Amino acid sequence: MVFVAERSLELVGFVTISVATESHSLMQPMRYARVGSVCVQESERGKGVGRRLMSQAEGWALERGAAEIRLNVWAFNEAALGLYKELGYEVRSLSLGKALPQNVA
Repeated sequence: MVFVAERSLELVGFVTISVATESHSLMQPMRYARVGSVCVQESERGKGVGRRLMSQAEGWALERGAAEIRLNVWAFNEAALGLYKELGYEVRSLSLGKALPQNVA
C-alpha cells in the first residue's frame, strides 16, 4: 500500500507499507507490517506530514491484523530517528556493516 500527502495538489510525501508473516524457527509466527519507504519533501519536514503518513500506515496495518509494525532507518538519519522515537518505535535489532578495501586493477 502507498499513502501520499499532498499540499495544493502537489505531492509532498509518501509511505509504503506491506504485511507479512514471520515464521522464524526461534519465534512464534507473527503477522506484522513492514514500512518500506518514507519520504517527505524537505520544505515540508517538521510540519506533521511524516506523523500523519505513519498514522495512516499504522491504521492500515491494524485493520489487516498486524501485531506490530517494523521499519529500517539509517543510523545517521537523526531527524527520522527522533520522529520514530516520539511515535513509540524502539530498537529491536542492529544491523552492522564494514566496508572492505577495494582492489584497483
